[in-house]
Amino acid sequence: MRVLRKRRTLALTGAGVSTWAGYGIWSAAIGHLAQAVQERNPGVDTAAIVHNNQNPLHCAERLGEQLGPGFGDFILKEFGPNSKRPDDVLFTLCRLPFRHFLTLNIDCSLEQIHTILKLPCVTVTTSYFGGLTKFMRVQDEDGIARHVCHFHGTYFDPIDQIALTNSGYKRLYHDGSLFFRFLWWLVTSQTLLFLGFGFTDSDFLQAIRRAAIELPGEDPVHFAVRGIGHHVNDEAIRNESNDSYKIDPIFYEIKDPPENPHAGFADLIRKIADELQIQQVAIPPLSAEEMAPAPEPADVQRAEELGASLVERLDPGGGDVSH
Repeated sequence: MRVLRKRRTLALTGAGVSTWAGYGIWSAAIGHLAQAVQERNPGVDTAAIVHNNQNPLHCAERLGEQLGPGFGDFILKEFGPNSKRPDDVLFTLCRLPFRHFLTLNIDCSLEQIHTILKLPCVTVTTSYFGGLTKFMRVQDEDGIARHVCHFHGTYFDPIDQIALTNSGYKRLYHDGSLFFRFLWWLVTSQTLLFLGFGFTDSDFLQAIRRAAIELPGEDPVHFAVRGIGHHVNDEAIRNESNDSYKIDPIFYEIKDPPENPHAGFADLIRKIADELQIQQVAIPPLSAEEMAPAPEPADVQRAEELGASLVERLDPGGGDVSH
């Protein structure tokens, strides 16, 4: 089946996608949380909490306890609407022919962009497990609106139902949980394209791996766009990704400062849109500060090669798509 052109692929996004909308990665969120605790109670040794809790989930829980009821206000400030203009790469991403978006992020930047583009969009959050079961029943029906399914909740969910702390993870990641079975269903029956996912979330990866080992055959059935440094052993990463998760990585090069480290990600997304003949739309103008640095010509050429490779892997020999 022409999984990409026929809108059969599901995009799964991590923090590396939300950064293009002005949100921080885990380390930035922990730093901001520690600062909020320090401002509220200068007597708390936040540096010791961060140093002695290397697992970010445990660290967030310890710091959140210090904030008490103020933890909810912090989550709203950190992950709620931020008044920043999303980068145009996210507008391009949301116009690619994915059937639905799945995300580990608790911000709603994907929904924001769909609203700006006037694309129908339905939010699903794990704060209500009934939404997951309904999504599983209707996700492949003709004419259904695109869904954005938040695996770890959203900023407006109750704190104990957001997977931002160890307690929040326990609710989702245990044998027999509906969410665990939901991930098994995704991995074994759907085609996923991972975007902006750092492959460091051990709980999520364990769930993916336990499902992937039940897939027949040796060939990968999922894909991941991944940044890679100059001297990293890409073959070792590819083998681990293939063997453990049935995911075939598509690499782009992480740049050194002062360049945007992940400019290659944006180039690759744009090239995929070109390959699929997705027509450009008028996007509200972005300020210079919000725009990603212009890529070098050699980077563009490399992105074209990677984009063509990804489209061919997802959709060998496919034809044009309508837009």
